[in-house]
Amino acid sequence: MDNRTPLTRGQQAYPHFSDDVGVTNAHDPDSKNLAPPITIFKARAIWDTGASTSMITKRVVSALQLQPVRYQTARTPLGEHQVKIYLVNIHLRDNPVFAALSVIEGDLPEADVLIGMDIIGKGNFAIKQKNGKSRLHFKIPSQQKSKDKKKRQKKKIPKSIREFARSVWKLRFLLGN
Repeated sequence: MDNRTPLTRGQQAYPHFSDDVGVTNAHDPDSKNLAPPITIFKARAIWDTGASTSMITKRVVSALQLQPVRYQTARTPLGEHQVKIYLVNIHLRDNPVFAALSVIEGDLPEADVLIGMDIIGKGNFAIKQKNGKSRLHFKIPSQQKSKDKKKRQKKKIPKSIREFARSVWKLRFLLGN
């Protein structure tokens, strides 16, 4: 995710990180029995660590023909107001899918999806600088753990060899060698 572009509001530009994501109606992504075809809405998303909840625009709602599941009062710097809540799946790069995620509807100036802390908090999120360029990194911890576990299993000594070594050590200890 190399894309660092300014989000413009009036005359001032705010740098943010953006990426392409997919949004679908909420469904079980592991199910093989998907009766209706699933439409994936490809959208530009911005990452916002200051947002507790992810957000989609009216454009996403219209394209996927979403129906609100409930209404909620949202508190923003501009005050309190009622927002519509939708259930969607958000597909990130490298295929992590956040299924049946509650998102709010709102307006975004240069994107259709805002990735909030409800997603960011489930992974390892870092911004790295190299050669004057900023780069966003996001990984789900469970994916990293499974890779580390496979590495440890390769290095793991078979149980029979460990038991044999323990027996030899006990025997040496008993014999005083």
